[in-house]
Amino acid sequence: MRNRCAALLVLTASAASAQVIEQQGASTMVCDYTSECFEEEPCTFAQFGHDLEIPRTMPGEAVLHLGTGDAPGAAQIVNDVLVVSASDANASYMMSNADNGYAKLSVHFAKDLSVVTYHGTCKITAE
Repeated sequence: MRNRCAALLVLTASAASAQVIEQQGASTMVCDYTSECFEEEPCTFAQFGHDLEIPRTMPGEAVLHLGTGDAPGAAQIVNDVLVVSASDANASYMMSNADNGYAKLSVHFAKDLSVVTYHGTCKITAE
């Protein structure tokens, strides 16, 4: 998945384990999650997904497109893993996506101090 994108990206520098990648434009990813873990409860089956806009220049701005609206944030590559941090009026989000497509999304709700973690995959759908 990102191997195709990696061929297009040019690694230009590395600072504090975050990689800087420079190329114009943005990519769209689709993420689908099949497991949901609420707090300390056992994980259960889930059918949840979202779109994600990531920059081709890293680090840079990113947007999680959720069912509740858009959550703007930032994207960077850390130790060869795409990491996106975002927030909106509902929660704070942290999404990590490895080269093999495996992804985790952690959703932190401030109102009731709860955390939900989703496990699934993401893939680039448009470059």
